[in-house]
Amino acid sequence: MTTIANNDTNSFKVKFNYIVSLWKEHKYRILLLIFLSLVNTTANTVYPLILRYIIDSLGNPTGSFSLQNAIALLIAASVIAAIFYSSLQANRVFTNLSFSWKITLVILRWLLKQRKKFFHSFSHGELLTRVSDDIEKISWQLCSGIFRFFDSLSIIVFSLIFMFGFSLKLTLYVIIPLFLVVFIMVLFDETWEKLFEKLQEKISSVNNIIEKAFSSIKVIKSCRMEYFSEKEFHQIMQERKKSELKLAFFHGLWHALDLFANQFSLLLIIFFGGKMVIAKQMSLGTFVAFLQYFYLMFDYLYSFAYFFIDINRAFVSIKRHLEILWYGKDKGEMKNDRSLFDEKDIAELENLSNKKIKINEIDSITLKNVYLKIDQRTILEDINLTLKKGDIIGITGEIGSGKSMCMHVIAALEEITEGNIYINDIPIDKIDIDYYQKNIGFVFQEPSLFSVSIKENIILPTTVEQENYFLIYNQRKFLKNYLPLKPLAIKDDFQFEFDSEILNKSIEIAALEDDIKSFAFGLDTLVGPQGYTLSGGQKERITIARAVYVNPSLFIFDDSTRSLDYETEQKVISSIRKNNSNAIIIIVTQRIRSITFTDKILLFEKGKISASGNHQQLLRKSIRYKHLFEKETLGNS
Repeated sequence: MTTIANNDTNSFKVKFNYIVSLWKEHKYRILLLIFLSLVNTTANTVYPLILRYIIDSLGNPTGSFSLQNAIALLIAASVIAAIFYSSLQANRVFTNLSFSWKITLVILRWLLKQRKKFFHSFSHGELLTRVSDDIEKISWQLCSGIFRFFDSLSIIVFSLIFMFGFSLKLTLYVIIPLFLVVFIMVLFDETWEKLFEKLQEKISSVNNIIEKAFSSIKVIKSCRMEYFSEKEFHQIMQERKKSELKLAFFHGLWHALDLFANQFSLLLIIFFGGKMVIAKQMSLGTFVAFLQYFYLMFDYLYSFAYFFIDINRAFVSIKRHLEILWYGKDKGEMKNDRSLFDEKDIAELENLSNKKIKINEIDSITLKNVYLKIDQRTILEDINLTLKKGDIIGITGEIGSGKSMCMHVIAALEEITEGNIYINDIPIDKIDIDYYQKNIGFVFQEPSLFSVSIKENIILPTTVEQENYFLIYNQRKFLKNYLPLKPLAIKDDFQFEFDSEILNKSIEIAALEDDIKSFAFGLDTLVGPQGYTLSGGQKERITIARAVYVNPSLFIFDDSTRSLDYETEQKVISSIRKNNSNAIIIIVTQRIRSITFTDKILLFEKGKISASGNHQQLLRKSIRYKHLFEKETLGNS
């Protein structure tokens, strides 16, 4: 499967399909906007005619039209126009937000299903820009931008019709300089697109730097790297500033040209139109109406011309979204994407996933001639491995030898480049990955905790419970009682069901009992952002308890007990083995003495399994293994 080419996402047809897909999901709202836009156009174009009628009537001494009637008619017309315009604006804003919500939902749903290979191609800052700044630009342009263009086009057309009706010659004098400006704008269409694309790249770079600074704040502070971080941020901001200024320069140039055309056209109207009024070739009311149509047309001409700039900005953002949504797809799969936003099509795709084999227990895992390459660099090479129910496997090797990446492959977090993986003798591509991963208790090198209570970190909600939990989260967020960072003295209410017996057993196995007793609110104690209130060992044991609670048929401990002392580590592993005798247990560590008791030990070197066997066998047949063990033993003595 190949990654999409740049010209696939650059195609106008593809971008048009993106817009149509989004509009179909909001068709009734779009029809309402079309109706309100037509009413708004009618109100705007009728107003100068009323003004013309009033002025000409007031100038007629034999007429019965009074000043009071004229004022009443103008007020009524203005009020009606204001009501419909306000309604139009409110519905545009609502639709903008609906578009933003829908696009964000689709993008996030897609992102959450991706494996690690995807995140090798897009940095966190890049993704942050695409799901925030790009979405904002798309949602505004595909509703407000397009309907402003629709309003502008209809008002300009109707204004020109009436202006031509008043005076063909005078209208030609006016429109030539104005439409010359529009022609110049369209002529530089590609230039605008390149400027917007460059700016979005710079915004992504800024977000990358910010994300890196926040995620590495401990290193920055401890190593006194503040000055370097500041200089790095300043450098990328200077590059963004240049892009912003370049874009602002072109905007300013266009605005100046537009203003010049407007003033020049106005002079022509006053000069030639004034002569026509003096010569009685045009009434004063008609001249005033002509001026009104000119000002109306000019106001909307600005939006009309800017549409060609802003739509390029939106097209750049759409292209960036399609690069995410079509990542890893071939052209055949892209053609089958009938709609990006249709819930029925999304559900249909999910049904295809539901047709895959669902496994409730992992009995065996087989890797045959597995290779993994990232950015043309070989990470794993010719891995052959068989794991069966009840096996306890130790994996060791130096840093960068491929141990962790092999675990990610086994857990279906990474897609292999070559070879085959079988789960219960079934090819992994025929298995429902969600069900497979539900059977895995993966404890990572860096313990990851949510900013909730200890209990909630151990018992993660089911899919149904997540819906309820999300509603509770929204209540906290949008009502006034939401606290982004609660003090530790506040007890957190637990909102979904759990098995207290299994929970207590998980805590016991993870050797967490004494720690929990020491906290003021026990299991209900909030851990703070990323668990900053806990020690490294406490965080590791909470993640171990989380893995134990789901009762998986495969445990993976990826160097996840390094903060524990040897005795605690052995106690935890022994308890897990005793209580999950049928599970496959994999322990990845650089501390060889932690895995000497395992059924088999695999030694990784440069992405390969260089030796395998139990501890005693490896001491006899692997010089490298023996050297690592002796080095460790001497270091501990």
